[in-house]
Amino acid sequence: MARILKNIEDEKEVIDTSSAEKIKETYRQYLNDEQYQQVVQALDKVLAEKKE
Repeated sequence: MARILKNIEDEKEVIDTSSAEKIKETYRQYLNDEQYQQVVQALDKVLAEKKE
């Protein structure tokens, strides 16, 4: 789980809305609800930072 969140942070320059949705779809089946929410929050944070 830590690796997934680190990868999101490390790749934040190339993550856009469509790639964020693909990441969510990809990991949804492998994570429990709490873990999935962490991924969603990390992706939302990356996207919010890009809008600033």
